[in-house]
Amino acid sequence: MDELAGRVALMLCLDQPPETALILELLRQGEALALSFTGRASLPPGTEHCLVRLAAALYNRLGQEGETNRKEGEITVRMEMMPEDIKVMLRPWRLAKAVTLCG
Repeated sequence: MDELAGRVALMLCLDQPPETALILELLRQGEALALSFTGRASLPPGTEHCLVRLAAALYNRLGQEGETNRKEGEITVRMEMMPEDIKVMLRPWRLAKAVTLCG
């Protein structure tokens, strides 16, 4: 997890990177979101890049918790729980559920 924290700090491109504890918490929250999206108990190997991108997205949304839209003058910003590019990367790992059709 420490290696991933370093990658998140690099991706944020900040003069002063956030505390490691915050980055680790964002990685844990990102992992929980990814697990919920995929329906798995653990993420498959090779999905670490998704966690790094998701943690960076969560960092950028700090202070906007609960917002779905924001309008400032002529500019409207729409926020999603998980950015579409990360969903595209995780979609192949989603587990399908078998259902039966009645009647």
